[in-house]
Amino acid sequence: MFQPKQKLREYQKEALDYALSRENAVCVLPTGTGKTLVELNWCCSLLNNKRAKRILVLEPTRFLVEQVYNYYLTKANFTKENLAKIYGIIDQKERIKEWKKESVISICTPQVAFNDLFYLYFDAVVIDECHHTTGRHSFSELMRKYPGFKYKLGLSATVPKYKEREIEQLVGKIKRWPWKELKDRYPQFIPDWVGEIYDAELEEKEIKLLEMLEDRRILYQGLPSALVSLAIRMFTRDGALALNETLSKGTSMAKIIGDEIRSYVETLESLHKLKEAEAVLSDHDFEKAILFVDRVCIAKKLFEFFKPYNPVLILGRLRSSQEEQRKAVEATRDPNVKLIISTSAGEEGMDLPDADLLIVWSNVASCVRFIQRHGRIMRPSEKLKVSVFIATPGTKKINSPDYDSLYEGIAAAAEEGLDIEGVDEIVKQIKSKSYKERVRNLVENEPLKYTEIQANLKQPEQKLKRWLSSCVNDKDGDYRLFYIYEFPEEKFKKEILKVLKDRYERRKEDKTIYYYRDMDKISRSTSDEVCRLKVEDRLYITALSAEMIEKEFPQLFLNPAQINTPLKLRIYNREGRKNKKLLCMWIISGHVTLWGGIREKFNIDESGSWILRIWEILGQYRAYPLDLKFSERGKSRFIAPFDYYGIFTEKTFDLAIRNALYIGQSFRKLVEFTDVEFSKIINKNEKDSFSTD
Repeated sequence: MFQPKQKLREYQKEALDYALSRENAVCVLPTGTGKTLVELNWCCSLLNNKRAKRILVLEPTRFLVEQVYNYYLTKANFTKENLAKIYGIIDQKERIKEWKKESVISICTPQVAFNDLFYLYFDAVVIDECHHTTGRHSFSELMRKYPGFKYKLGLSATVPKYKEREIEQLVGKIKRWPWKELKDRYPQFIPDWVGEIYDAELEEKEIKLLEMLEDRRILYQGLPSALVSLAIRMFTRDGALALNETLSKGTSMAKIIGDEIRSYVETLESLHKLKEAEAVLSDHDFEKAILFVDRVCIAKKLFEFFKPYNPVLILGRLRSSQEEQRKAVEATRDPNVKLIISTSAGEEGMDLPDADLLIVWSNVASCVRFIQRHGRIMRPSEKLKVSVFIATPGTKKINSPDYDSLYEGIAAAAEEGLDIEGVDEIVKQIKSKSYKERVRNLVENEPLKYTEIQANLKQPEQKLKRWLSSCVNDKDGDYRLFYIYEFPEEKFKKEILKVLKDRYERRKEDKTIYYYRDMDKISRSTSDEVCRLKVEDRLYITALSAEMIEKEFPQLFLNPAQINTPLKLRIYNREGRKNKKLLCMWIISGHVTLWGGIREKFNIDESGSWILRIWEILGQYRAYPLDLKFSERGKSRFIAPFDYYGIFTEKTFDLAIRNALYIGQSFRKLVEFTDVEFSKIINKNEKDSFSTD
């Protein structure tokens, strides 16, 4: 006798009685209400009562195959001999052996079952997420072409009205247990948020690309190998369009991968996840959906494709102006807007409208940040909220980084209360992963501020700073981070004006009229008091993404041709002694950077007003961290010193200097602006109308 270990709740008993009372039935129960327990009891009953000898359980994704297999093992007295899990990544010859085993329950995806139709011999079937059983989906093809199922149980969280007729023809009569009704009856058991996974299976041509990239990866070691790994992650996560865009920019990745593979990428479908995104939108009855994607090129393509949903496109703070963001957010409130498409940075600080369907396209940073913020973005409502992850499975030979990253998103979602069955073991696996991998996965595709990383990883401040410090000093190029600064113009402007206003008020009380027309005095009054760059102003990203961040966000780096003042270089060893030879033979990650080249490119001069101090930290004859400190010298100094720390490559060193010069130029423009504006206010005697807002 097969016996479940967990008792059924009242509504689960109702669903089970309904399913057992007929040969073909469909139970529509909201995700998170225990559908898997209902199907487990249904299978045990059919087997115990000899109504069925062997049962096929169809799950829409490999993730769910694994989860349901483990669920059956732990929630009932089934043994491994009683159960079989069959994946598409297994060669068909091996799968045939699995089909022929004497297991009473076989769990697989519908694609695998349909491909191996000739080897099936089952008299009962469970169709999980049976709302897929329409059109030309593998679910429906299997139902039409395999006549051996005497008993059918379909399960789903939602069946749109327009699909009801076809589902009832293929599976069985539908009975619903509405979320609102169950929530009222059992508020302690029914979740507000649920999660689903959609597999974006690769076609043969796309699998060939993975194999080509993998062959290229194993030819190399160190940084080149890591760059090919990044290309694999990029393709599986976002698609051929994202990879092709990166390769077309003439990056180091493009040189390593070569023209043959690049030409092959151009022949592939641009978005292999597109049909799954279409299915998500058609499978769910929603009022408003939000789709999160990391790459801007993907977001724009989806915006054009999903025009029937009257979409709104939201880009992050580094991609669009505040006014453009404000107009986009206002547009989302239109009830005719059914879909909001946003990059991963787009949701920060934005008051988006109510939505009941969330779709995660890019399974890295965006899903973690998005799920963790769903409580702020999505307000309580009278409707179940659904979060969907679209993920690319790997092959037998090659793991998919996108599918691996899915587990990161699932773990973060579970911590936020998102209900996904069998997630406990996943969370344990994620927490056991190295912190370097967790940090790398978070920032590999989009620069994130320190505060954003902290919000995602939920670590104490001191521990997180240790993690980040370790990552910027990591000798393994695959995990190494570097950081740049985003100039906090609005924050500094308020702080400068506030200091000036306070000082003006004090001098008025002393009956001493003081006009701040001298920029030197403004500079001295603000630099060390308020205008200091802090850890919170840093943007972290992987060293592998150095070329991409330069191409994607050129506004953060001053071009050497724009430098109109010499840069003075002061080089110290760790004892604080000057050491010019340090840069003459600067050995970083196997590269030698010559002093003359840096001098010429950045116009370095002994009389320069900019000061770059380079501190040697560990030693001269191996890869070592450097501390780059920037400031402006002389009486006109208004930039408080700020630094870049870590192990640099030639590229990240170049970007650090150019980012520092962008910061310096931004400081100068800001102080000149505030000086003029405040002087106008004082001269016009408009003190009462002055505001720091």
